[in-house]
Amino acid sequence: MKLPSFIPLNSYSRFKFSPRYYDERRERREQLEEKYHGEHSTEATHDRLKGSFKKTTKTKGSTTNIRLIAIISGLSFIAWYLLFR
Repeated sequence: MKLPSFIPLNSYSRFKFSPRYYDERRERREQLEEKYHGEHSTEATHDRLKGSFKKTTKTKGSTTNIRLIAIISGLSFIAWYLLFR
């Protein structure tokens, strides 16, 4: 006889795997056709160029370094104050 439980247990479920056929040559051919015979609009070119020339901001790295220096100096001051009080 099974005892009642407050925690519901998951029932057994089977994993279903259906393999798909992958043709690497066909995929490569379709990519090349799309690349060379696709739409060549000025908007698409403009968007592609705009995305590739985005400015990289170095402010994130510098603010992280400044914050790290501030934390280390603050902790050093607190340690100095507690030791030489």
